[in-house]
Amino acid sequence: MKRVVNLQVAQSHAALDDREAALAEAVENLQNVPDDESDQFEREALEEAQIEVARARQRHKDIKAAGSRFLAVFNAEARSLCNAFAAGQAFLRDRIETAAQYRSIVNPTAAGLSTTTARSETPAAQTTSTGNMISNQSLQAGRSLPPLPRRMQWVPIEDIDEALSPNDLEFKKAPHAEMKAMMLVFQESVLPALADNPSLTPDDFSASVGEERASKSTTPRFAYECMLGSFGSSDVIVLDGKPGGEIGKMGVTSGRHRILIAKELGWLYIPARVLGARHA
Repeated sequence: MKRVVNLQVAQSHAALDDREAALAEAVENLQNVPDDESDQFEREALEEAQIEVARARQRHKDIKAAGSRFLAVFNAEARSLCNAFAAGQAFLRDRIETAAQYRSIVNPTAAGLSTTTARSETPAAQTTSTGNMISNQSLQAGRSLPPLPRRMQWVPIEDIDEALSPNDLEFKKAPHAEMKAMMLVFQESVLPALADNPSLTPDDFSASVGEERASKSTTPRFAYECMLGSFGSSDVIVLDGKPGGEIGKMGVTSGRHRILIAKELGWLYIPARVLGARHA
């Protein structure tokens, strides 16, 4: 754009030079008229050349002023765009960093629910939401798992009597694949959010009507209610704190199918409500 403005100014300046040259020629012609001849024609030509020069000078002045105003606006807009671009880059970097921090929030997969993930992750990836390094020992101890709602607690699956949740259970209330999908949503969506804000409730995980119609079992709200319960609902895993069939192991009151799927997913801990004084 600067090149276009400069070209217009140069063209108007060239036109002014032409008019001034014509004026100089008219002056010279008037001076060369013999004394015995009329100089009326030359005087009229001189007056016309003077008018053309005045017009050319005004036009050149107007073009220069308009070009200066345009360049001032252009430069201001260019600076504004540069600042907006820089601000946009900063905002994008902040969003990327925020997303990276969110993904690094310790969830059960990274914090002890999965033996495979816990062993394969590098130490740099095993950080809490505050960025502190956590060891495999602390992961397996469950100290980095997010807090749970009242009356719910993390229970090591190895403390549950395996005989009470055999691998050949029939899935009648819900298909195996559907229940597994729900628990994956709980693992990948609900728990990371709870690690960041333990005070979240099912209402904070509300799904759209379209999501509810598509597959209710894969909405975070449904996963929250199935694993942690909700107001007026007690459909959670319930364990008996008293020793079961195997010495020192807890019995299963409800949730056998979810415990079985948790084992399939490689979880080391399960959220449950424990009855009795042993784990109260």
